[in-house]
Amino acid sequence: MRPRHSTAGNGALLVLVDSGGPYHNRSIVDETVLVSLGHHGLPYRLLDLAHQRPTADLLRSCAGLVIAQAGVAAGLAQAEGRLVADAVAEGLGLVNLDWDLRGCPGPLLEVFGFRGVDPVSYT
Repeated sequence: MRPRHSTAGNGALLVLVDSGGPYHNRSIVDETVLVSLGHHGLPYRLLDLAHQRPTADLLRSCAGLVIAQAGVAAGLAQAEGRLVADAVAEGLGLVNLDWDLRGCPGPLLEVFGFRGVDPVSYT
């Protein structure tokens, strides 16, 4: 694993991951997302849903949120999805790299413009 250069301060991006999810989803974040952020000199810190949950204060203390792995949005509770949606409405930047939004909380789906769209059923 590469060394992480996380930082503090209100100019940092909050990178949302879940080490409790499938290994293959979490393992590529270091070699893709974090390497890219470091290469571009973008300050970041990790929020691992397996160890910590998002709060309004935490979201307010960051410049943006990067949803960094597949399935991580589904790990957010409805109330946490509302926290993120409210923070985005107040100016928090948002980058979503999670392609699997089937379990994503409704308030967050609204941010993406998917209000009233039923999830795709897989058979």
